Amino acid sequence: MEGLDKFVDLQKLAENQHSIAAAAAITITAYGIYKLLQQYGKIFSLKVGPGNMIVICDRKAVYELIDRKGSIYSDRPPMAVLYMNRLLEEPENFYTYSRLYANSVAAILAWGFRAKDTESFWFKEVNAMIEQKRAFHMRDYMDRTWGNARRLVEERRSRGDARSCMIDDKLDEYAKKGWPMSDVAFNNLFGELMEAGADTTANQILTLILALAMNPQIQVRARAELDAVCGTERAPLFSDFDKLPYINAIVKEGLRWRPTSDLGLPHTVTKGGRRICPGIHLAERSMWRIAAKLLWAFEFAEPLDPATGKVQHLDPDAYTSSNLVCPLPFKVRIKPRSETHVEIIKKEVAGAMEFLSQYD
Repeated sequence: MEGLDKFVDLQKLAENQHSIAAAAAITITAYGIYKLLQQYGKIFSLKVGPGNMIVICDRKAVYELIDRKGSIYSDRPPMAVLYMNRLLEEPENFYTYSRLYANSVAAILAWGFRAKDTESFWFKEVNAMIEQKRAFHMRDYMDRTWGNARRLVEERRSRGDARSCMIDDKLDEYAKKGWPMSDVAFNNLFGELMEAGADTTANQILTLILALAMNPQIQVRARAELDAVCGTERAPLFSDFDKLPYINAIVKEGLRWRPTSDLGLPHTVTKGGRRICPGIHLAERSMWRIAAKLLWAFEFAEPLDPATGKVQHLDPDAYTSSNLVCPLPFKVRIKPRSETHVEIIKKEVAGAMEFLSQYD
């Protein structure tokens, strides 16, 4: 991989083109992506309306930046274990904890840190900045936030604490080969990588929970499949994938029913036009793991009216309106399937915490 090349702000590009429409046209055509690839390199960031998008034009880059970071997606992914434990202890906070889980995974991959709790910089400050960006353009705020993130990275590296993450890889590479971009562009690019990974994952998990709570019959069938393969003795492993086709169908249906991004932007190669997203396998595998574990461990149901005890039906259309859509805050009832399931989760927590301590 040649490296991360430049940060592209389409607002500036639009000014140069004297037309926002011209800038938009560049982003949504295969030839336009190819032109940007030639000018800015294999990885760059696009400003699309109120949001941002990372464009990766090299399969090798995807492998280097994402696929080989698979330790946190092992058969017993530690962040998933911690997430399930939080649902056991505070099920009413599932909406926040779904975002905390996604932020932590993305922060580990991009920056080498985890979001330990809701007061962590990687959750509190980052989410505050993202919400401001959705409201209006906050370039200075973004620069400040990702500048602080970079400072945390440099502080740990100065102590000899280099970690297996995207930013450390590129810092080592650029120290040898030289810098192809400014510090601000570098920081913001890794920030956008984290944002993209955290937002999409959290949105899809919340969509899954919403859909499951509204469709208890789906849970019954899924649990029958899970119990036949895993019983109550263990949580599902990715090695069970071929034996759990219904779980895979649930994940794919969630992605079809409410895709987190509905812009329909083309996936392209430099020659030959369209192809599938190179990160699709990582995304689907991580979603499969979390879906399988949630269905194995918990029952999800629509909330009850505290006064009447009647079911309060959820609204399947209550979603945000943006380039990355997410369910608006909602309530569900979450309870563990049995004490045995609780015990299994609790047993895995200690090992998960030990593994994750390297990212504190």
